Amino acid sequence: MAEVEFKEVGRVRSSDTTDIVVSEVMKGGKVVGYSINKYVDTDSFTGFTKGIMVPIGKVEEFLRLFKRE
Repeated sequence: MAEVEFKEVGRVRSSDTTDIVVSEVMKGGKVVGYSINKYVDTDSFTGFTKGIMVPIGKVEEFLRLFKRE
């Protein structure tokens, strides 16, 4: 079974303590989707919180949600 790897492709600062992080999800050296996570850095907790994974076949459909006409 191929190991799942994550490669960060970018992040956006959303508050003083929070970043939104987008990573490629790779399996067997092939991109199978994108992970979108919140990364928190506070006095009580530092690290990733629960996120979502968008499968590679659904990326275009997902991005269309952000288009405004």
